[in-house]
Order: sequence, then structure tokens, then C-alpha cells
Amino acid sequence: MNNQAPIQQRTVLLLGKSSLLMPQLTNLIHSYGELSVEKTFSVRDALSIIMNIKPGLIISEWELVDHSVIELLQILQSKKEWTKIPLLILLGETDDNQLRLARSSSAKGILRQPLKKQHLLVIEE
Repeated sequence: MNNQAPIQQRTVLLLGKSSLLMPQLTNLIHSYGELSVEKTFSVRDALSIIMNIKPGLIISEWELVDHSVIELLQILQSKKEWTKIPLLILLGETDDNQLRLARSSSAKGILRQPLKKQHLLVIEE
């Protein structure tokens, strides 16, 4: 018998500390239909959610409470099953160094503000 939790393809995990941006992003995700949203501010809490729920997509701001999204990506690369979870990096007004690091990371894509529904089309395959 397999003791692993099932992958919840219809769950999106949001990581971020922006009190203004996260509600906007949540509404945008819900506009796609029956997607559930889990939210957290820290990588530590995100890892707990990933272990228990196995989301179909992660969207993360650059800086989190305890780590950066680059550190989260490195952790996700440490387990084969986690490497299959696509991660989008959410960037606001950033410097060129953050954008360069985001582009060279293992993230599936980069979302820039202001958020629009067509920017999230990268999650549909």
C-alpha cells in the first residue's frame, strides 16, 4: 500500500508576505474555476504543505519570511517527487540582479506585476 499523500493537482500554493498582492492573486487563481489555494509566508510552512498536500503549482514571491525563493527551489530539487511541482516566481519592481537570478533558476516561469489573467496562462499545458 502506498502511504504517500495524493497529488492535489487542483491546489495552488501561494508563498508571500504582501498583504495587498496575495488577495489579488488568489482572486485571479479562483477565476480559473475549481482551484483551491493554500497560503503561507515561510518556506518551513510551505514544506509542510508540500509534504501533506502535494500542490500542482507553487507561486512564490522573491523574499519570504525565512528564506528566498531561490533557497526554496534548491530544497525542491532535493526530492525527486518535488522536482515535478512547477514553481512560478512572482516579481514586483525588482533590480536586474533578481531578474537575472530568477531567469537562471529552475523555476517554470516569472510573473511580473501588475498581475493579469493572461500572465497566468503559463500554468496551462
